[in-house]
This record gives sequence, C-alpha cells and structure tokens, in this order.
Amino acid sequence: EDTVSDSTIISYSILESAHLTLEVRDEEGNLTKTLLSNSSQVAGVHLSGWDGLDDQGNIADEGQYTITLKSLDD
Repeated sequence: EDTVSDSTIISYSILESAHLTLEVRDEEGNLTKTLLSNSSQVAGVHLSGWDGLDDQGNIADEGQYTITLKSLDD
C-alpha cells in the first residue's frame, strides 16, 4: 500500500509472457484506476505510472491504495 502524492511509479516483474490487469483500489477495495487491462506483457521487469487520477479523470482522495496485478492466462 502507498499514499499517493502527485504520482507513483509501480514496478513489477513477471517470469513469463502473460496478459495482465493492473488495478489501483482504495481502502474499501473499490476500483479507483485501471492501469492495464488485458495487456500483453513479455517476461521481465516492467514499470507503470499512476498520476493520482481515477478512471473518470478526477483527483483521487488522499489515503492508502492497494495495487493489484492479475494474470488473465491462469
């Protein structure tokens, strides 16, 4: 979990190519922002940025957020 200031860089590593979804969720588990949706990613280290905006383009409330990375290939 991380507190968002202006922007956040998310680093993740995958062992093999996969279709991924990367989401930001608020403290109640509600979806705030979808950073990747069924995105084809190759094996290796990746970076994704979050600018602190929600999916509607509004500034997200202050607080702690959880980043969820899911493989859609399972």
